Amino acid sequence: MKGKGITTLNTKGRGITTLNTKGRGITTLNTKGRGITTLNFKGRGVNTLNKKWKEVFTTLNTKGRGITTLNSKGRGITTLNTKGRGITTLNTKGRGDETSLNTKENHRLK
Repeated sequence: MKGKGITTLNTKGRGITTLNTKGRGITTLNTKGRGITTLNFKGRGVNTLNKKWKEVFTTLNTKGRGITTLNSKGRGITTLNTKGRGITTLNTKGRGDETSLNTKENHRLK
């Protein structure tokens, strides 16, 4: 997708939407009410998949440094990796939180 513009496609009331801004691409797909969403912003890649409402698989990749969030069946698994320095939070089956922090020279989040 090149150029500027906003394009919206709505199919069978279920919703397929494509947005392309400044040639960088924001794309949202919603299929059969279950939700499949892909976002690609500034060529750096933000991907979200939502299947059957219960299973959420989210991958965020910003500036090639990697922010990843996984949430399966509403139970919550979250991994954050910022600037290769590593912040990880895991919450599984809603039974607790496990947090691992790996900070080096600069631990500040931006």
